[in-house]
Amino acid sequence: CTGRAMQSLEIHIDDIPVNAPVIVANGGMIYDYAERRIVQSRCMDESAREIVAKLMERFPGVGVELYVGTETFVAHRNAWVDRQIEGDLRNWREMPLEEIPSQWVKCILTDDPKELPAVQEYLHTLGAPQIEDIFTAPFFLELFRAGVNKGTGLKLLADQLGIPMENTFSVGDYYNDIALVQAAAHGYAVEGGPQELLEAAEIDGANAWQKFIKIT
Repeated sequence: CTGRAMQSLEIHIDDIPVNAPVIVANGGMIYDYAERRIVQSRCMDESAREIVAKLMERFPGVGVELYVGTETFVAHRNAWVDRQIEGDLRNWREMPLEEIPSQWVKCILTDDPKELPAVQEYLHTLGAPQIEDIFTAPFFLELFRAGVNKGTGLKLLADQLGIPMENTFSVGDYYNDIALVQAAAHGYAVEGGPQELLEAAEIDGANAWQKFIKIT
C-alpha cells in the first residue's frame, strides 16, 4: 500500500517483490502491475474541479497535479512540481484545469511547507464534504474523494483476495498512514513518525524490538 500514484510507483515496481494487486494513490486505486490493469478506482466527482479552480485562484503559486486513471496531468507547474519531474514524475502532460479529463483519482497541491497550511485552511472554508484532504509530506497536500484512504483501500483489497482482516499487517510513517494502521489487525509505525500515527499504531519503531522479543 502506497501513497504514490500508479504512475510514480511503476518505475520502481521491478525492484519490489509484488505478488498481488497494489493499493496506490492513498487508497484511491487498486492496480495490478502484473496484468497492467486497474482493478478498482474511487474517483472524485466533477465538483472537485470547481474547488481546485478556487484554490488556484486564491493561491496562484501552488503547483497542481491531477491523476486520472493511468495518466498524469499538471494544471500549474512550479518549482515543487519541477522537483518531482526531476524525480519520479513520468509521462505527464501540462494542460489547463478546465481541459483535464474527469474521474480524478487524486489531486496533489504542492508548494513551500510554510504556504500549504493556508491552502488547507481555505479549502476547509469552501464547504466541500465530498473531498477529503491530508498532508502526505510537508510539501504535499493531497485531495481525494471523501472516504478514500489507505485503510478503506486495505479493506477492499483484503475482501477481493479473500483475506480476513484479522490476518492483515501494515506499516506507516506519516499522517496518511493513520487510517491504514487503524484498519489493519496489526498496525506498525516507524520510529520518529507523527505523534498521532504513533498513538494509532499497535507497535512503533521505538518499542518494536521489545515487543517482538515478548511475542517470541
